[in-house]
Amino acid sequence: MAEQNSEQESMIGRKLELQHETYVVESLLGKGGMGTVYSGKQLSTDRSIAIKCIEGTTVAGYDEKRNDRFTDEIKNMINARRPRCPNIVKIYDAGKDENNAWMAMEKVEGVDLEEVATFLGGMLDLKEIYTIFKQVSNAIDNGHANGIVHRDLKPSNILVDSIDDIVKLTDFGIAYAQTRGKEKTRHKIDTPGTPDWMSKWQISPPTTVVRRNDPNLTKKEDEWTYVRRGKIQKVIIVDDQDGKTQLQIRDVLPEIDLTILTGQLLFYLVKGWSYFAYGDRNPWDLMIRITKTKGKELDLKTRKVVCNEDRTLKGMKKKTTIQLQHMINKSFEDNIEQTYHTTQEAMRDLEKAMKLQYGRNYQVDEKECIQRMLWKLDEKVIQRCDSLIRGEITQTLSRYIKPGNEYTLSYEHRYKLDTLARDISLVCKKLGNEGKAKRLMHIINLNTEILIQNHEQTGQASKEETEFYLNVLKRLPTYPVKEHEKKLSEIVEKTR
Repeated sequence: MAEQNSEQESMIGRKLELQHETYVVESLLGKGGMGTVYSGKQLSTDRSIAIKCIEGTTVAGYDEKRNDRFTDEIKNMINARRPRCPNIVKIYDAGKDENNAWMAMEKVEGVDLEEVATFLGGMLDLKEIYTIFKQVSNAIDNGHANGIVHRDLKPSNILVDSIDDIVKLTDFGIAYAQTRGKEKTRHKIDTPGTPDWMSKWQISPPTTVVRRNDPNLTKKEDEWTYVRRGKIQKVIIVDDQDGKTQLQIRDVLPEIDLTILTGQLLFYLVKGWSYFAYGDRNPWDLMIRITKTKGKELDLKTRKVVCNEDRTLKGMKKKTTIQLQHMINKSFEDNIEQTYHTTQEAMRDLEKAMKLQYGRNYQVDEKECIQRMLWKLDEKVIQRCDSLIRGEITQTLSRYIKPGNEYTLSYEHRYKLDTLARDISLVCKKLGNEGKAKRLMHIINLNTEILIQNHEQTGQASKEETEFYLNVLKRLPTYPVKEHEKKLSEIVEKTR
């Protein structure tokens, strides 16, 4: 942890030089599983940019696999945007020095979809949902046309630009490139993605049965291929006793993105939480749940479907609600032939919902929808900050963390605490240096100091409370007291 922090601090102020251009790293924006993103500047144009750096690519500890995967991400992102898709983040440059591999890309001023749904969950009107859905569809459609399957359509990878009033897709770290059925991605991951945001076809590739004389089935040398809806798919053949052939499609399909878009993501926009938010949070159990159930049969208390037949969504007509429910359930069908195969199919069904809600002659001003959504978001963030300042943090911790149950918290309670930590970081990020944000940071700082002092005096500390505050500090890149994160990490290690 300390080494990671020192490496991130050492990046700030560094100049990344190429023959034709120089970039300067200014501040930390965020960090993820594949790398760290910084705010920077392009010196020749004085333009603000984002710089993504990958750890593990230094000369001293060179990781060829990670480096090649990062190279693939850059190529996939450039190819997916061709010729000039406005809904995909633009890459300006890429390079490598003795310490890091990096790429300079467009800096999107605004928020990501996770922030929008966190504060406006269940409050987006259908025109706003339609705008986001349409622009994300445009991005993945452009990627599919260029042979790129994104595979990681989670809300934090979908950005809402408050300057141009447009939605943009980013992070092609696990994207899959294919042309004519030939794999271009050099380092394939067996089950890539975030468990809550994975398609069942990522975990369990679809299987069909065909006969030997099927004209779509061909063999060239030792490789079997199958033409399916005009696309060549790589297959593995297993002979059955009845003379039929088991055809297992192992290639990555565009249906992966479509399933996530029309299933998990549409549900997230409508309701404001992940489709698999509750229940067992173990990732492998989640994967089993995703592959073995359809949306309308999912055994989760309030997440069975969008709503029951006799209930309507807030602000929407009953027929509109049923149409949205149909779209989400269709994405979880067991038979891949019954799911969506193109974004045009999904858009037609969403347009039906729009006609049911607003009439046949509805009109949508996409820029106005995004402006209205961001305005509502600003109001909600201020309200949420007031609630946190008034004592919600202490109240929530006392509700879920009690003596005797520190090591037996349910997955649902852990999810609630994780959501609270996320809300704190999003409020601080959104409000920046405003007075209310500073007051909230002061409360976090004070509570953390009290926790550390109690441990130093008594030698005891609540493991769950310590992990909560550590989670908060990790999410705050501009947290003023760096020593607190280190001390909390030591306490967590001692309480294990």
